[in-house]
Amino acid sequence: MDANGLMKATIKGKKDIVIRQVDSRTTCYTFEPVKYCKEAKINMFSLTSALSNDGVLSSDDQNNIVINQDDMKIVFDRQIKTHDGWVCGVDVLPSEV
Repeated sequence: MDANGLMKATIKGKKDIVIRQVDSRTTCYTFEPVKYCKEAKINMFSLTSALSNDGVLSSDDQNNIVINQDDMKIVFDRQIKTHDGWVCGVDVLPSEV
């Protein structure tokens, strides 16, 4: 981390992952481009990258963020409570491929 609190990505490439939904349904997805920063403590999903790769952003009746891309659907169905609201997330597993 630099003096301004910024972290620098050291590797750029692609990564195959499996997304597990609350209902146990799984979806294979390839992050591309993915950036690696060894100092980061969490993984983040770039909505803007998905949109740039023909993803369509919407929401469902439970206020989950939904991305449809080709024949794939990702639902950010993990709602994490905060002090005055919530943020959404999705369960990501490493791919066995």
